[in-house]
Formats: sequence, C-alpha cells, structure tokens
Amino acid sequence: MSEGNISVHKARAMAERDIGSAAEPQQVQPEPNIPAPAADPASDERFNPPRRLWPVFAATAASLAWLALAGGGLYWAWRQGDIGAVTPPDIAAGVAGLMTPIVCAWLMALVFQRTDPLLERRLALARTLARAVAPIDAAEIKLNQLLERLRRDIETVERTVELAAERIDTLEARFQSQVSDLFSATADAEAKAANIRDL
Repeated sequence: MSEGNISVHKARAMAERDIGSAAEPQQVQPEPNIPAPAADPASDERFNPPRRLWPVFAATAASLAWLALAGGGLYWAWRQGDIGAVTPPDIAAGVAGLMTPIVCAWLMALVFQRTDPLLERRLALARTLARAVAPIDAAEIKLNQLLERLRRDIETVERTVELAAERIDTLEARFQSQVSDLFSATADAEAKAANIRDL
C-alpha cells in the first residue's frame, strides 16, 4: 500500500515537472528595426532635371543656330557685294524667312510646355501613391512577424497539451495497476485470514 502511494506520488511529480518545463514561455528575440520603404520613386524630380526646361533649351539652341546660320549667309552676301542691290521687299522677305523658323521652334516649345504638366501630374500622383502605400507595407511586415510568433506559441501549447495527455495516460495506467495490485493483495489477505480462521 505504501509503495503504491510512493510510486503514484513520484509519477505525479515527474509529470508536473515535465509539463512545467514544456510550458515555459520561449524567449522572444527583439525585432530588428525595419526600414520604411522609400517614399520617392525613381522618377522624382530631385533625381532628374526638370522636364519642363528642356523644350526651352532646345528652342534656344535652335534659334541661336538659325541666327548664326543666317548671320553667316548675310556676311557671305556682304562679301560678295550684293547688299547694295537689296530692295525693301527683299528685306521684308528676308526678315520673314529669318523669323519663321524661330517662331516655329518656340511654338513647338510652347506646345511641349502645355502638355508636359500632364506628365508631371502623373508623377506627382505616383509619388503620392508611393507615400500612401509605404505604411501599408511596413504594417504587412509587422503582421507577418506577429503571425509567425503566434504560430510558434500555438505549436508550443500543442506540444504541452500532447505531453500532458501522455503523462495523464501513464498515470492512469499506473493507478489502475496499483488498484489491481491492491485488490489482489486484499483478496490474498482475506483468503489467508479465512484459512487461519478455519484452522
């Protein structure tokens, strides 16, 4: 009887020790600092020259080139001695011919100036969307880390429950064995007592 109680107490102490060691919380490693996604896209104006200035540069270069060409032609005509025979209609035609390409170049620059803000608005919209999506990306990373920690905790709890169930089954089997031994010892004692009484 005393040996059965001692073995039951030992089994219970072993089970409690195993369950306690399995249920100890795992030490959570500190999370590294996650850098926020870049808010500016690659098409930011700080990394690219202003797009609205290149039509002005192109028109200026074309105008200077045309004026240089016209000046060279006028100098060549003056060297040939044809300037004195020029009439007022010829001067008007020359001025018109000189100004027409310049006007065309600046009209084209104006057209580009008028249409380019649409592209700038699209770039501004892209930058705004990038800034709006950046916190969502960081929150998604945090959520994934939280789900991973939760999954590890659930696995730990499941292992603890399985170990506890196994220990309980072992204790139940030992208890049944002790009870059977007790009943057997009681039956033997009753039989011996009956034999002694009969004697």
